[in-house]
Amino acid sequence: MNTVLEQVKTAYADCWMDSGFYAIRQLEFKASEAVPPDEAEMIARCAIPDGYNAFRPDLLGKFPPDCQITFAREYSVCLYVTPGDLPLPTDCALGCDEYDFEDGILRVWWD
Repeated sequence: MNTVLEQVKTAYADCWMDSGFYAIRQLEFKASEAVPPDEAEMIARCAIPDGYNAFRPDLLGKFPPDCQITFAREYSVCLYVTPGDLPLPTDCALGCDEYDFEDGILRVWWD
């Protein structure tokens, strides 16, 4: 199975497991590598199927196909997005609580 999928499923175990998730979930986490938006959406549908707070997996479809997304968890859902040549969606389109750039990387966080 995909390494990033495994990492994200572990970090967000409370979002898809019925029991035993407290032993493995990670409230502070960052995936080992970035993935394109279509793969990110597939991962989110497996690991965070019903969403979490205001985050929903279908929001990943709003990112352009040429960007790269790194999953994180900063107690809630967080993404680090490396832009490509196409413009990134705005914070309004994503319904996020925090949206900022640092060193050219977009950090998006939902509470």
